[in-house]
Amino acid sequence: VKSAVKTVTSYIGDQEAALEGVRRQWALNANASDEANARIVKGAAAITRAYAGIDFTELIQETNEVSKSLEISNDEALGLVNALLKMGFPPEQLDIISEYGLQLRMAGYEAEEIQAIFAAGIDTGTWNIDNLLDGLKEGRIRLAEFGEEVPKAMAELLEETNISAEQMQKWGQAVAQGGEVGKQAMVEVAQAIDEIEDATIQNAVGVATFGTMWEDQGRAIIDTILGAKNQVVDLKVNQEQLNESIQQLDNDPVVKFKQALQELQTALSPLLDQISNIVMKIADFIQNNPQLAATIMVIVGAVGAFLGVLTILGHIIIGITATIGLLAGAFGVASSTVLIAIG
Repeated sequence: VKSAVKTVTSYIGDQEAALEGVRRQWALNANASDEANARIVKGAAAITRAYAGIDFTELIQETNEVSKSLEISNDEALGLVNALLKMGFPPEQLDIISEYGLQLRMAGYEAEEIQAIFAAGIDTGTWNIDNLLDGLKEGRIRLAEFGEEVPKAMAELLEETNISAEQMQKWGQAVAQGGEVGKQAMVEVAQAIDEIEDATIQNAVGVATFGTMWEDQGRAIIDTILGAKNQVVDLKVNQEQLNESIQQLDNDPVVKFKQALQELQTALSPLLDQISNIVMKIADFIQNNPQLAATIMVIVGAVGAFLGVLTILGHIIIGITATIGLLAGAFGVASSTVLIAIG
C-alpha cells in the first residue's frame, strides 16, 4: 500500500489525495489482491494527471460503481472511462456513466454497446451529454411502462403514424424483458420515430416516449441510439490505451525525479529517526533538569564568548607578528647597509 501511495503521489503531486484514494480502493475491494488494487490506483492516477478537473478519489469511486453497474472488472471500467474521456466526454460528469449505464444495462445492452452509445452521444455534438443520456434513461423507463399499457393519449398520437399501439406495447414488453430483445426493441422504436414524416407528430411522439429531454435534444436521441452501431468498441483495446498512457507517464522526467526524491526520503528514514530520538532525549533532559540545563547553557554561552574573544585576539596577534616581521626585515636591511659602508 505504501508503494502505491508513493506512485500515485508522484503522478498527481498530492500525497493527501493519494492516501485517501488508495484507502478507498482497498476498502471497496478488500477481497482483491494488492497487485490488482495497485494496478487500478496507478491507472486512475494517470487519468487524473491527464485531464484537468478530475478528483482522484472520486474517480476511484466512480470506477467501482461503473464496474458494478455494467458487470465488468475494475480494469475494464477504468479503461472504459479513459476511452470516453479521450473521445471528449466531460471530466466533470463522470458520475453519470454508472447512472445511465445501469439503465442501458437493464435494457439489454452490454458494456461495449453502452460505451458505443455514450460515444455516439458525444458525436452528436450535444450541448449537454447528461441531458441527452437522461432522455435515454427516461425512454427505457417509459417504454417498459408501455409494455403494461399504452396510455390513451399516446395511442391517439400513434393513430396519426404507421405505428400501432399494439406494436408499441410489444416493444415496451421487450424493453422490460431486457437482453437482446430489449436492445433490439430500443433500436426499432428509434427507427420508427425517425420515420414519422410529420414533424409536429414526430415531436409529440418523441416527448411521449423520451420525456421533456426530447424537446431539448430532439434528433440527437435517435442519432445516439442508431449511431451506436457504427462505433467499434473493444474493452481490451481500452485497457491497452490506458497502459500506453501509464508507460508514457513512467518515462516522464518530472515523475522520475519525484520518485527518486521519495526513494531518497525512504533511504534516509532510519537516520532521520535516530536524529529525532536524540533531539527528543535532549528535550526530555531539559524538561526534567531545567536548572542544570540552564547552567549548561550559560557555560556554553560563556565558552562561545571566550572563543569569540580568542578569535579576535588571534587576528591581533597575527597582525603584530606580521608587523614585527616587517620591522625585523627593515632593520636587517639597514644593518647590512651600515656594515657595507664600514667595510
